[in-house]
Amino acid sequence: MRCPICGSKMFTACAYCKITADQVENASNKQVAKARKQGEKSKIVYTSTLPKDVNGMRLLLLTIFFGWCGVGNFYVKKNIKGIFNVLSFFICLLFYSIKFMISKDLGLVFQFFYELSIYVCAINFVLWIWDIIALLCKTYKIPVVLGEKPEQDNKKIIKGKKRK
Repeated sequence: MRCPICGSKMFTACAYCKITADQVENASNKQVAKARKQGEKSKIVYTSTLPKDVNGMRLLLLTIFFGWCGVGNFYVKKNIKGIFNVLSFFICLLFYSIKFMISKDLGLVFQFFYELSIYVCAINFVLWIWDIIALLCKTYKIPVVLGEKPEQDNKKIIKGKKRK
């Protein structure tokens, strides 16, 4: 397992960030929206370890079949990327439909935006394929809020004996 903050290998805890493996395993994707609403963006980290509340097969299927319009990104609360996917899809759809409905030349300005929409569509396509490959290679980053750190016992341990 890798630390979601620094990326170093961790077994029980990260030596650098002091994040425990239990925190990573108890991470929640559902808490991301709540943390964003409350302005606590520092609690959100991106990890390639799937949290328990994200179904990996559902995410893969949504990304394969509907990733071109951002459904997979909305499923894991990557809203900005999802909005880009939706907008680029509708921009391409709009300009392609106008171009094919009216076959005559509509002017230089329309031609510019039509060609620009081709580039936007290409970027959207590359991001969609990139997401599918990242999911298959298990490197797809998902925003999560880490679980709470376990409470430390206030009793001090000295030389293997508990002190009261």
